[in-house]
Amino acid sequence: MKMRFWVFVLATTMALVACGGGAGKTDAQIPTVTSLSAQIITGFGGIWTATATDNVAVTGYCFKVESRTPLPTDGCFHDIEKSFFQAQYPVVYVWAKDAIGNVSATYRDAVSPTIIALTSLPAADATVTLTATATDNVAVTEYCFKSENSTPSPTDVCFQTSAQKSGVNLTTNPTNYVWAMDAVGNVSAAFAFTDTAAPTIASLTVQSMAGTVATLLATVTDNVAATGYCFKTEITTPLASDACFQASAQKAGVDLATTPATYVWARDLAGNVSAALAGPCSTVGYAASAASAKNTVCMMTDKGAVVLELDGQHAPGTVSNFLAYANTGFYTGTAFHRVISSFMIQGGGMTYANGTYSEKATLAPIALERTTVTGLSNTRGTIAMARTSAADSATSQFFINVVDNLFLDGSASQDGYAVFGQVIAGMDVVDLIKKVPVHVVGVASAQNPASEPDTPLFIQWAYQLK
Repeated sequence: MKMRFWVFVLATTMALVACGGGAGKTDAQIPTVTSLSAQIITGFGGIWTATATDNVAVTGYCFKVESRTPLPTDGCFHDIEKSFFQAQYPVVYVWAKDAIGNVSATYRDAVSPTIIALTSLPAADATVTLTATATDNVAVTEYCFKSENSTPSPTDVCFQTSAQKSGVNLTTNPTNYVWAMDAVGNVSAAFAFTDTAAPTIASLTVQSMAGTVATLLATVTDNVAATGYCFKTEITTPLASDACFQASAQKAGVDLATTPATYVWARDLAGNVSAALAGPCSTVGYAASAASAKNTVCMMTDKGAVVLELDGQHAPGTVSNFLAYANTGFYTGTAFHRVISSFMIQGGGMTYANGTYSEKATLAPIALERTTVTGLSNTRGTIAMARTSAADSATSQFFINVVDNLFLDGSASQDGYAVFGQVIAGMDVVDLIKKVPVHVVGVASAQNPASEPDTPLFIQWAYQLK
């Protein structure tokens, strides 16, 4: 017993006294807990791990779910720095002690949660459900959703266990905030959700037809949901509060004979209004237009939609002239009066009534933009200006090449025909047009082949998409 006691005393003395130069010094420095982290074990809880420093050595750790400072002799102290916890008791306080019984200050989990996302899902009642996603070193236990940015206290009644908030009206509350809290009351920084993304109208197509009267259908995408649609015949952007907005994405009773171009806008819950889209056109036509960086025109024919990409960089004068006609509705009701299946289809200047084609009055002729200058060529699918034998005589009429017609390009010996764009959607429609039955007008010859359609084939409308 004396030997064991002597060993105990020696060990104690070694812990209490530092030898050096004579007198002993008492260790009065308490340990310092420097960190506390958790490893979550799904369905159980987790493992706390503490780290601490001391001028000599840390000999024990105490983990508790209440904040009363333990005595050095408290049975909570163990010589390992880890402790299990159950999911229902995640709150923990930790202390460290050294060999002579110095106990550290209380240390607890001081790491606040972090909200990493706040997303929205539209509901049937024109509201949205917000869902927060947050992380924490242990676990997030509650969430607070508010429409104003005042940080809540841990005891605020706004905190709830669910990470979702339903019934949020983005019209009256366009900006919403969320905070997350962990079990010990650490509250995250605010995370804001403001819907500033305007809807995008992908297409405006004909859903059904009765004679010339159509029901149009707009297809829209939005990060939350589109709630209103405005259909107009002129391109003045409406306000979100404009009476033209309706809940339906359909517009019935549109007479395409008298109203060839309709413009549509979409509005979302937050009042963001989309850019306008003109229509109707084909879905593939809208997609091709969206993918192009150039001006585009949708030309609706009796056989379907043809979308043209215009090269304003190389043929600016010709493109400007063509758009002047398209944007004033000039091409509505004009016919493809000349169709040669091995050559081209031509239209844009003639109307048809009572068995007779008649020329429409046009703007002044434009100067020829020669292919030798523009670098463009009369290849299959390109659009070029028709003209008389005079170089600078083109007005409204155009033709679409259905084969490569390189002999129409300019050269040192001939002026050629001005190419100013190409078909980017609807070449299958062009190929349908080239196959219509035709007959000869006058005396047939190599210079005057059969070219006038037996049944008139019309351009219903043409307008600029972008």
